Amino acid sequence: MTNNRINTDLSGLVSVLKEKDEIKLTEAALMLELSEHETEVLAKKLSDYGILEMRYSLKGHKTLRRGAKISEVKESEKEPHKKHAVSAETQKAVNSMRHMIAEKKGYIIQNTAIPETQKDRTDIDYERQKRLGEIKEGLIAVRENLERIRCTLESDLKKRHETELIHAK
Repeated sequence: MTNNRINTDLSGLVSVLKEKDEIKLTEAALMLELSEHETEVLAKKLSDYGILEMRYSLKGHKTLRRGAKISEVKESEKEPHKKHAVSAETQKAVNSMRHMIAEKKGYIIQNTAIPETQKDRTDIDYERQKRLGEIKEGLIAVRENLERIRCTLESDLKKRHETELIHAK
């Protein structure tokens, strides 16, 4: 997701709330052509800064309402593709959201993060080791069963041989 896309998503969400006092999260997601999760992430960040409010119904529906600071977000009518003029606090919220989205999309890798391919490799190696351990345990159980069967067969063979010797006399 590029910065332009993030700006478009944010301004789109703010515009929707300026048009309507209240809207369901699912409707906002459809209007913005985003997933519900992406829309909720944007809404939560805007909620942290008072630009909108999120309300939850008992049935689990999420509703977005205008926040007290939504009026601070001003749209530039002359240049619709430019950033909106916002207060320092609102800009801080926007920058924080951009950073968070970029991290989630994998554009920014934190120093402590393992690159995705190495992380996948580590997961695969762990699963292989786990599976090999299970196979080894299974083989040990099979070996023990074979040993019991061998002992039983030897015992039966010995008894049969003794019985034949007795009948031969």
